[in-house]
Amino acid sequence: AGLLGRVAVGLPPSLTRILTVPLTKAFRSALPAATISISEGLSSVMQDALMNGNLDVALLYNATPSPEIDQSPLLEQTLHLVQPRHAELDTSPVTLRDIAQQALIIPSRPNAFRMQVETQLASAGLHPHIAIEVDTVSGLLDLVAEGMGCAILPSSTVQVSGHPDDFTIRPIIQPQLLAKLSMAVSSRRPTSQVQRHLMQLIETKVRDLIGPGP
Repeated sequence: AGLLGRVAVGLPPSLTRILTVPLTKAFRSALPAATISISEGLSSVMQDALMNGNLDVALLYNATPSPEIDQSPLLEQTLHLVQPRHAELDTSPVTLRDIAQQALIIPSRPNAFRMQVETQLASAGLHPHIAIEVDTVSGLLDLVAEGMGCAILPSSTVQVSGHPDDFTIRPIIQPQLLAKLSMAVSSRRPTSQVQRHLMQLIETKVRDLIGPGP
């Protein structure tokens, strides 16, 4: 409990609102003499930050394997179609072909969700209709709520948005879109005791707050 040191953790935008407060509280309770630094970033950018030492730990979606990164799988999250809530909208599943017909509000490349949607559509001979590119989750959801288009996100991200009742969340089938979340550290640098404590806290909080996904 008396461990000293600073540890820098990176979170993807879709998890920042879910994890920042509970993770910080748990860290301060377990390690009151240590310091935590939390930043937000795309998985591809955070992977580089791990390798150059700017981050100690990062949560990555669909991370590219690298000999310089040690990854521990945490869970798979199911991605959903997020639409503005109207009385006539139902919550029945939509197919990949249906997704191709929707005006999408989606992050710019190389966002992991964007890349996954494009890859899956391309494998089916389909192309996404990108209406607007937005790289903040709050901005993306605000535009969806205004009826400007639809998003593709984990349902947990919508539930903690502050206004989940503004949306209809529909499962995607044929096929499902699954985002693989892993915890990553550099394989080139030793892991400190503070870092190991933080990794245990992250694993616990991710499973408690997000679970295995719907």
